[in-house]
Amino acid sequence: MNPLPFLRTLTTLGKFMLAAGLAVALLLAFLFVRDLFTGSARTEAKLATGQADAALQSGQDSASTVGEQAETEAARERSVADMQKDVNDADDASGAHDTGAGWLCDNFGICSEE
Repeated sequence: MNPLPFLRTLTTLGKFMLAAGLAVALLLAFLFVRDLFTGSARTEAKLATGQADAALQSGQDSASTVGEQAETEAARERSVADMQKDVNDADDASGAHDTGAGWLCDNFGICSEE
């Protein structure tokens, strides 16, 4: 099929409209292809930003967990030291046992069945 006879039958306005339509189609095709390439770059940038934010949040969570764990361990060490002092200050073995058992039950939840 030869388009030349069709183009010869068009008026000047028709030829102008056809040329404008082709120009718009070419522009849209160009924009589509450009968006394919730059859209992926934008998506990669957005994903990288999300990953960086997640890494920062994870680091902050880790730091706060380590800090909380250190505080808990320090409190337990103080508690054990206090318990040890009270046990050492007991008058006899029975008193030391009762003091130690009371501390274990109150502070660590290790209670005898009695």
